[in-house]
Amino acid sequence: SQTDRISNIIKHLSSFFRRDEKHLVPCDINTSVEMAFELVGKQIADHGVIGHKDLQKNLPQVMASPTGLEEIIVNLLVNALQALDTVDGIDKTITVRTYFAENVILEVSDNGPGIDPSLKKKIFETFVSTKPQSENLGLGLAIVNNIVHSYFGTIQVSSNERAGATFTVSLPVVQNVEEEAGNENVAD
Repeated sequence: SQTDRISNIIKHLSSFFRRDEKHLVPCDINTSVEMAFELVGKQIADHGVIGHKDLQKNLPQVMASPTGLEEIIVNLLVNALQALDTVDGIDKTITVRTYFAENVILEVSDNGPGIDPSLKKKIFETFVSTKPQSENLGLGLAIVNNIVHSYFGTIQVSSNERAGATFTVSLPVVQNVEEEAGNENVAD
């Protein structure tokens, strides 16, 4: 049964790392935020965490897969929730913010313990985790990083021990993605 379990995990991982993102469509990131909160909002509340949304209206669309965008947001929300589960004595909050600044920006912040500076440079690598090995495979942020890059975007993390961590995803608007994809085809 352990061999079957390992085989299923490997198949599942392969599907993430070999995802076919050629079928990207214009997406509204705020809709994806709302859908992600529908999936994990109850879990956030059940852990005594307050979820805030600060979503700029009428954002330009981004080229993505709607489920891929939700996957990014859900992974970042769960990551923040798990970080907050390690602290006591504070009003625990997760804030999701969207806005436009040349690109569409998604920020997921928590007021948890932050990220150890020694991990910040490799936090998006496969099998890197801040949690005990028995609790986590260290795949969530690697998957997020892979998806974000497949959408021609970037992801960064900033951290402060007293102010938690903020993950910032920057995604180009629809027109800019089409131009970048065209430039890649010319280079081939």
